[in-house]
Amino acid sequence: MKDYNVTIYYNSFYKVTNSIGRLWYARNEFNTNEILIANADVYYTQELLDIIFEHNEENFLLEDVTRIKEGDYFFRSENEILLKYGNELRFLLF
Repeated sequence: MKDYNVTIYYNSFYKVTNSIGRLWYARNEFNTNEILIANADVYYTQELLDIIFEHNEENFLLEDVTRIKEGDYFFRSENEILLKYGNELRFLLF
């Protein structure tokens, strides 16, 4: 790595934060306040990206109401407020 201008950040809280923690350590490397942090293994359509970029909120969560029975992770919201989240909700939805 000595031939490249690279900074490596070690995430000592990986077991708690997973890979997202490295972004926190490297936050000063970004020269903008506008950044999209998203899972890389999720398919994003242009329509979905348009919705994301139209919002002005600092943080928000998109909900796909067509997939409430299957998925890897679940959450429950009411009146646009996140109430519960987690894998165990799979058993509580029905």
